[in-house]
Amino acid sequence: MNERTIGDLWAQLYGDERVELTGLVEHLKSLKEAASPGAAFPTQGLVYSTYADAFGDGLDGVRAQLPRLKGLGVTVLWLLPLLDSPDRDQGFDIRDYTQVSPRFGGNAALRRLVTASRDLGIALVFDVAVNHTSDQHPWFRAALDPKSPYHDFYYWSSTAQEYADAPLIFPGMVDSNWTWYPEAGAWNFHRFYPFQPDLNYRNPRVASQMSQMLADWKAFGIDGFRMDAAALLWKEEGTDCENLPQVHVILKLFQACLDFVSPGSLLLAEANVATEGLVEYFGQGDECKAAYHFELMPQFYKALVTRNPRPLAEAKFPALPPHCAWFTFLRLHDEVTLDLAAPDDRLSLVRAYTKSPEAIFRPNRAFSGRLFDLLDRDPQKVLAAWSLLVSLPGTPILYYGDEIGMENNHEYFEAKSAETGFRDSRFLHRGPWDSARACRAQEGVGPEAQVKAGLDRLLGLRRDHPELAASTPQLTVEGSRLTSVRRHGGRTLTLVTDLADFRCDWKVD
Repeated sequence: MNERTIGDLWAQLYGDERVELTGLVEHLKSLKEAASPGAAFPTQGLVYSTYADAFGDGLDGVRAQLPRLKGLGVTVLWLLPLLDSPDRDQGFDIRDYTQVSPRFGGNAALRRLVTASRDLGIALVFDVAVNHTSDQHPWFRAALDPKSPYHDFYYWSSTAQEYADAPLIFPGMVDSNWTWYPEAGAWNFHRFYPFQPDLNYRNPRVASQMSQMLADWKAFGIDGFRMDAAALLWKEEGTDCENLPQVHVILKLFQACLDFVSPGSLLLAEANVATEGLVEYFGQGDECKAAYHFELMPQFYKALVTRNPRPLAEAKFPALPPHCAWFTFLRLHDEVTLDLAAPDDRLSLVRAYTKSPEAIFRPNRAFSGRLFDLLDRDPQKVLAAWSLLVSLPGTPILYYGDEIGMENNHEYFEAKSAETGFRDSRFLHRGPWDSARACRAQEGVGPEAQVKAGLDRLLGLRRDHPELAASTPQLTVEGSRLTSVRRHGGRTLTLVTDLADFRCDWKVD
């Protein structure tokens, strides 16, 4: 990626502004001189998602898990927020973009993890909240002074009437996108919690600082970044402030800066958008390299209830530019959102899968919980769900703990609710790794052992036959049975999932 590309993208956002652009380019040049040659990011295989403190001992605890993850066939390790934070939203409220939280071991522990991951051929991605900061970030503390040069890093109003068409993301927990700050004598705009003020990308200094930050971590050895709330980066009056054209220019700028330092980076778009619109986030291969297939996810839950896999077989996977991928999933760290499900399906799915009142996230639109709990703690259902997931195109994501059938952690939910002041149902499935359960699974005891044994076998087939796993499947439906056949190099991978009794048959010929 050359300097001219960065300049052209910059001009689309900021016209003839040159001071911040010059500083950005000079910073990138200094990083490029010291960077090692890049390689293509692995968009096939298996993505493993975990919190940095899930296993105890911070990032060193994650590093100890790497051989196990390699054995599962993991090619990408996605770390949920690990940068310094007051931790009111489990790290999505960033206080310092340059430092790993001391409770995870700081930058030194991340350096050890980068080295160990590379030795095993596992790419490393981490979460960055690029839409907002913590209200404890030095930029925001300075911004409370209307005369500060940082005031314009954020959105302020004397009326709180602007951006009225931007919907609430946490209705029932957060009932306004504006919060009054007497120190500033103004209202501050935020799409998430009040302590997460939105960054103002109309200010070129913001774009320059955020681009430099990502490039610094690329030079550090990070292979890619999940762009949290990517769709929300630009605000316009009279719109819902989501998926606006300038968002794509910003993401292309980020990608161009990373590739300038060293080719081969991945930006992962978190954009809850229908598939046709989501294709725009890939650009011509010059924007994000992967995106969540949000539209597909509710179809797995519907298929398990109706015992009908046909909608899955008919799901759309539009063609993507080279070296790009659809990331598919059953569970992530967030809620199960039904925004892209058919309206008639939302209520039935909420009724089927909301197992307790605290699992409600947005009434009639989303629910939370561990996969094992959502599927009635039935190992056969869990394995059938996974069989469906890997039967389809795309690169699957394994959320930590699902490989041993971890359950909702109500104690953790209550503790985090008391700590933060918000009864956020997602705390149910964000607790620490269950070591006792992992031991039972390893020893062959209980339903967790059935989940582990089944997933070890299914994922082992993909690990041992990566070309087969990466090939396009042929899908057929007979009643409640979905058959997926992949062929490559004279070999065939066949996965059969029957939703009548949740039985599965997997083989390579």
